[in-house]
Amino acid sequence: NTLTATATGSGIAGNPVTFTATAGAGPPASIVIHAGDGQTAAPGATVPIRPAVRVTNQQGSPVPGVTVTFTAANGGTVTGATQTTNANGVATVGAWTLGAAGANTLTATATGSGIAGNPVTFTATAVAPAGSWSTRASITPRTFLGAGVVGGTLYAVGGSNNAGPQGTLEAYDPTANTWTPRASMPTPRERMGVGVVNGILYTVGGVKSGVDIIYVPTVQAYDPAQGAWSTKAPISSARFDVGVGVINGLLYAVGGENPDNSTTGYSKRLEAYDPTTNTWTIKAPMPTARKGHAVAVVNGILYAIGGFHLDPVHDVGLYLSTVEAYDPATNTWSTKAPMPTPRVWASAGVVNGIIYVVGGANGPGVATVEAYDPATNTWSTKTAMPSPRLGLAAGVLNGVLYAIGGQLAAFEPRGTVEAYQP
Repeated sequence: NTLTATATGSGIAGNPVTFTATAGAGPPASIVIHAGDGQTAAPGATVPIRPAVRVTNQQGSPVPGVTVTFTAANGGTVTGATQTTNANGVATVGAWTLGAAGANTLTATATGSGIAGNPVTFTATAVAPAGSWSTRASITPRTFLGAGVVGGTLYAVGGSNNAGPQGTLEAYDPTANTWTPRASMPTPRERMGVGVVNGILYTVGGVKSGVDIIYVPTVQAYDPAQGAWSTKAPISSARFDVGVGVINGLLYAVGGENPDNSTTGYSKRLEAYDPTTNTWTIKAPMPTARKGHAVAVVNGILYAIGGFHLDPVHDVGLYLSTVEAYDPATNTWSTKAPMPTPRVWASAGVVNGIIYVVGGANGPGVATVEAYDPATNTWSTKTAMPSPRLGLAAGVLNGVLYAIGGQLAAFEPRGTVEAYQP
């Protein structure tokens, strides 16, 4: 900057004189997004345009030398998180890798006080390609657990680890890609059935701790709104590896095992629970006695899929591919196309009217994923899970199927959570 001083008169040597001064940038007064907002990439992929901010002073001129820190949410990561504005007042993050599918955010915070717009937030959308799997935040490791969805939250409950059956309840937020502990189930159990009716999560039957295996008829309900558990009327027959499905406000429990109850120990029993009366009613038995089967409901029909059956004549255990469907309107069962891969201890979820059966065992744990279309009574093979597992739980949230926990072959409980985008 210059300033001139001119004296009045003529013949004055050096007239006018000139002063010079350098104007500093002054303190930062504002921060705004400069580049890289509103992008799309796959989960676990880096956005193509590196997010950048611009810092200016009160006159709108760039301010160099300001420290800016970038922080990713939703399971995303950044490299070069701490940057300094250049001569143009711009700071650019090294890279932003997206986390969980859906909306992701990145915040940029400038050092200093009184900076308008500080911090700024970038948004990006992580879109998983159809038929792909991605890894999500882990749960507390356990196997033979259950899962259910209430509102926008996925719950993982019970199961077992090296300490025996657990009461652990954890809640998953897909936006933050985080699991949060909730009130523990009063009776720690594994191998129980789980279903959700009117925003309440129910756990049915299973095995609890003891010197020997203790089969229980216990039914307990968790209300997320209250953060509390309550005990409900027990099922009529104590058993574990029972399947559960929900139709029109009723909770159906089918099959399972209790060697004290029959020649083979495997049950055909189907009973329905009405939460409004806290009562169970016996329904038409499932044609094939079994345990460890997957259960799913589509359009008011309950499907029992796979499992394990003991042939009493030959005293041989059989991995089942059997699919049987129950219609509560007529209280009858029908046989459907068998699952291509016989297995036990798989889990199932429904996305857009298609049943996806994941994992399980026919010896060791498998990574197999097969999809059943009730409209055509046909099966198709889908992309296998990255991690083979049995005794896992499954839940569907926002059109994404989550495969949770489980084990491989030997008793080695895992906290693995993988998400499938059909």
